[in-house]
Amino acid sequence: MEKYKKNLPEIEFGISEFLSAFIPANSACLITCQNALDHSSTPVKGIVEALSVLSLGGILYLNHHPNEAELERYKGFHQYNISEEEGDFILWNKTEHINITNLLKGYAHVSTVRMDNGHIVSIITKTSENPPAQLSKYINDKQDKGNLCKCIMEYQFSNCLYSQLKHSISYSIFNIIQCFTQMLPWEYKMKLKELIGQK
Repeated sequence: MEKYKKNLPEIEFGISEFLSAFIPANSACLITCQNALDHSSTPVKGIVEALSVLSLGGILYLNHHPNEAELERYKGFHQYNISEEEGDFILWNKTEHINITNLLKGYAHVSTVRMDNGHIVSIITKTSENPPAQLSKYINDKQDKGNLCKCIMEYQFSNCLYSQLKHSISYSIFNIIQCFTQMLPWEYKMKLKELIGQK
């Protein structure tokens, strides 16, 4: 924005499950999430949180690879799949199958397509100020605080010199591998993931 002298709101980074703790309710006009929602601990909560901070008519733009958890064999961050079924936006894994389009009825309009490159693109437009009752289970401040405290304690106890060194080396190796894989065309990336998953 500085380079092109644009007078626009600053772009902010946020953790999807806790957006309402950092962004005032009904204040954002656009939230984007690209190939990240399926890496979160509770992606439905991330969607609900995003809608709570969007103003009426605001848009949540999602662009994701399909069914990453299946491809990654549910390892690491990949615990949820994103898919499109008959125009509906679907979040699923081995234990859950959530139709987001139906879940948000009366609160947001969901338009979902599968692009030519295979990506699932969903544009969710907030159409009401009042979330339906079925979304209340995704907004629980006490549970959120408890989960955050648990994460901090786990991080603190694992934060010895050996753990830091091990993490640093692993992270560096991962970054190098990721750098090279990002240069590959999509088809080769998928073939490589399938090959690794078969071993």
